[in-house]
Amino acid sequence: MNYFVYNLYGINVRLPFQLYLLDSVSSKKIDIDFISNNNISIPKSFPRVRPYYDASLNKVRIHYPNVLYCEILNNGKEINFKFLKNGKSNISLIQSRLINHILPYALYQRREIVLHASGIIDNKEAILFIGKSGFGKSSLSASFKSNKFISEDAIMIKKSKKEYIAYPSTPYLKLDPKIVENLELSYSKKLHLKDDRLDRSMYKLSNFFQIPSPVKACYILNWGEDFQISDLSVKEVIGELLISSFTAHPINSCEISAADFNNFIFNFYNDIRFFKLTRSKSNLFNDNDKIIKHFQSI
Repeated sequence: MNYFVYNLYGINVRLPFQLYLLDSVSSKKIDIDFISNNNISIPKSFPRVRPYYDASLNKVRIHYPNVLYCEILNNGKEINFKFLKNGKSNISLIQSRLINHILPYALYQRREIVLHASGIIDNKEAILFIGKSGFGKSSLSASFKSNKFISEDAIMIKKSKKEYIAYPSTPYLKLDPKIVENLELSYSKKLHLKDDRLDRSMYKLSNFFQIPSPVKACYILNWGEDFQISDLSVKEVIGELLISSFTAHPINSCEISAADFNNFIFNFYNDIRFFKLTRSKSNLFNDNDKIIKHFQSI
């Protein structure tokens, strides 16, 4: 069997299948091993019609009906998986779930912090855009064509002395083809995502920044009628980070995870500037100059 090693979130991941749009690396150092194991069984309590997972520091179990089931073990060092009925014919979807969901949970098990966020670089510092799926994280990052991007959906955050460091994930963005056309984006490779509910494709862009960078500010994305950048209370930040992070599920099922996360939120909020960024869907990128002016003034 052939194995492929990829550097994602600053760590080396070994897989028994190849990933699209990504270059493998030559390294004997393996941080996370993705292992085919047909002996693992889907718990009877798991729904069979929608994605489901439960997560703790001891074991994370994730089920994508008819596509993939996996278990994360050994402090996030090992991911046992098996393809289900439509798995082998849907590697692009599995890749998206692997990078943006499964690996973040492996990192959670290693007691790292991963946020649902995209990000760009300004003056060697990271600007993060945090939000739910469909709130325009990827398209907003893509629209700043003069800035390099570091992620389209998930970013690992580590404390280093007095700074919080954002670790890049992948050199592509998942985008609606209409957005790519409207922004006149140039890309080297493209892959359509089968069964993506937003009908997006993955576009490999040249302006990917792969060096971990200190976080300067975070913008919580929101839809509204008018453009606005406003301050957030600590209560609002806690709520947004809670729904935008990879942690225990159910949320109160692990005291250690809860303590880790609460400690992170308290320090992250005190050290990093947070803002709510409200945009209109009918006027997506016309206010980008205002956003740039805002984060450059911080």
